[in-house]
Amino acid sequence: MRTLVPDELTPITLDEAIEAFAKAHVRCLGEPPSAGTLSCLVAQSALESGNWKHMHGYNFGNIKAAPDWDGLYMMFRCNEVINGKVQWFDPPHPQTHFRAYATASEGAAEQIKFHLRDRYKGSWHHACLGDAHAFAMTLGEEGYYTADRIAYSKAVASIAGRILPACAAYLAGEGQSLTTDDAEYVAALIYRTLEENRWTDPSELAPESVA
Repeated sequence: MRTLVPDELTPITLDEAIEAFAKAHVRCLGEPPSAGTLSCLVAQSALESGNWKHMHGYNFGNIKAAPDWDGLYMMFRCNEVINGKVQWFDPPHPQTHFRAYATASEGAAEQIKFHLRDRYKGSWHHACLGDAHAFAMTLGEEGYYTADRIAYSKAVASIAGRILPACAAYLAGEGQSLTTDDAEYVAALIYRTLEENRWTDPSELAPESVA
């Protein structure tokens, strides 16, 4: 049943994001991901959620809650790039309706299921190959986001490259995470990308979102 719940931030760490997507991949596809695939999924979710610090309701990809969505949803201020201009929307406008999940594991699984839709089969192919730049660029071509494709794709690729060792370490059972320098690099890159895409108030971190 479609149920409105209070808007709530659900921040998590890199380690928690890696674990959530690795387990969700097994849950959805019956096998663990490659380190490259895992880095693609985690990197794109980092960009969409402001390094997971501004994630609402464990919705890793800011997936909209369409009228036929059968589940929890939240409403919060967001923007879209329409005809090259940023346009803001406030609740209760339909553009502000986003899916919400009870746990990070559930949210990551639903995010992977979303990527597995026929509409995104091209980008998923690149994710399976561990090609983060092509994955992100093709997502834009498929209509996942309306931001500048070059800036978005460069950011996802840079983040994926930076976190690849941590993803490989997790899959190998070593539990390694990013160093402080790595984490600061990823956070700075996300803020810079927001600015390049003309989100004029990065401190709000109300990113674009998918339908």
